[in-house]
Amino acid sequence: MTSTYTPNNLLELMGIGDQSGTWGNTTNTMISTVDRLTKGVGSKVMSGSGDQITTIQGTISVGHYLVLLLTGTLSTGADLEITPNTQSKFFFITNNSGATVEVFQGTKGSASTVSISNTKSVVLYAAGSGTTSAVVDIASSLNEVGSSIQAFNNFLNNMATTGIAVDQMIYGTGTNTVAATALTSFARSLLDDADAATFLTTLGLPTVAQLNYNAISTLGTSEANKVLTANGSNDVIIGNDLTVVGELKAASYNETYSSLSSVSNVTTANLETANVFKTILTEATTFSFTFPPASGTSNAFTLIVQQDSGSNFYGVIWPSSVKWTRSLTPALTNVAGAVDIFVFFTVDAGVNYYGFTAGQNMG
Repeated sequence: MTSTYTPNNLLELMGIGDQSGTWGNTTNTMISTVDRLTKGVGSKVMSGSGDQITTIQGTISVGHYLVLLLTGTLSTGADLEITPNTQSKFFFITNNSGATVEVFQGTKGSASTVSISNTKSVVLYAAGSGTTSAVVDIASSLNEVGSSIQAFNNFLNNMATTGIAVDQMIYGTGTNTVAATALTSFARSLLDDADAATFLTTLGLPTVAQLNYNAISTLGTSEANKVLTANGSNDVIIGNDLTVVGELKAASYNETYSSLSSVSNVTTANLETANVFKTILTEATTFSFTFPPASGTSNAFTLIVQQDSGSNFYGVIWPSSVKWTRSLTPALTNVAGAVDIFVFFTVDAGVNYYGFTAGQNMG
């Protein structure tokens, strides 16, 4: 029987009983051809004239390579024909010939061709449909499909058209709309934290256990086993009022001290800033007590009044709201550098201050 051949790669199919004594040679050739079809990498030197990728019947040939490397020293573009034009072919082609190579099958100009720029690669399919056989770049076709999908998807299209620079990230501004914003190195250091504990460490905060222990879940309520912890200076700073229900115990206790000066013969003690005040008289002055606590809250403070080192012996005028023992306003000590100490407290938001002389001419 006469051998036949496969339609696309022209592999020889021996007839029964054919090639006695030589059939092994044919079999080996066909096995080698199959190996080239599946894993073969070959090269084709481009001359610039009459270049072809040919598949020869029953013979292992260039057209059987899966991957083709086009080489040469072309200075201008060249054509590369796939023959025969009746075979469907599939190639991975890389062009290193020095110029653009146009690949066609059948009669050039009658169907699509593929141009491969120098140093570029394509995934090429030849239809094998005769003189009108088309050649297409499959990878390019896939890109076109992707572009079509993007064109019909507002979100993908907006993502693609939004410009993004170094140290920026994309975020949503509305339905299917996006914009770019800065992403600092500090922000990135937070994003790559694997868990809450690492996140708190990056921020320099207490541990999760400490935060849970200190947290009071509902403002305006009291909860058992909740504590205040000191900062790095061993201070607990409370920005607003602190109400303690029950007994308050402290290992040590300090009051805030403030130094006062007379301005235009007025010395003002702001009761929100301190509990102990001192002034050295440099002129006759009138005392003013401001920002007392709300009515029904007791507030006490100490005022130290010192004469200057000269012999001026300045006098003072107390607020009319001060009530002295037996309604007798104390006189200051008229001695250079003399120190007099007074204590005041109010329970009605400063409507009345009860004043006491704690000591005079101290030291």
